[in-house]
Amino acid sequence: MKVFNEFQLVSILNLSCFNKVEAASLVGNSMLQFDIKMRVLDFLWNAERSYQYLNQETKEMLNWYCEGFNEYLIVGNGEFPLELSLLGTKPRPLTPLDIISVTHFIGSIIMKDIKYKQTKY
Repeated sequence: MKVFNEFQLVSILNLSCFNKVEAASLVGNSMLQFDIKMRVLDFLWNAERSYQYLNQETKEMLNWYCEGFNEYLIVGNGEFPLELSLLGTKPRPLTPLDIISVTHFIGSIIMKDIKYKQTKY
């Protein structure tokens, strides 16, 4: 059973590389300022702090999600989306902290958008 589709795989890995401050190494110097900002925001550190406050059920759900994703990496037999080949990167297993940090990253984007809309209207 295919748990993830290719779009989900690319999306998760792209967001994960932002949190791991690897965008400039993948895309080029145009992403250097973004990597610096991500290093300062340090979503992975924030995820580590947040993880300790999660209840057991939530931790189990995160583990199951990661297990499904990681199983797809094994079952995929190296047949991953073209985008990953073009970037010269291979998927690596996810951890619950990766998922939490991606969630925090997305939340920060949403908050920035909300603040922009509040000042605009």
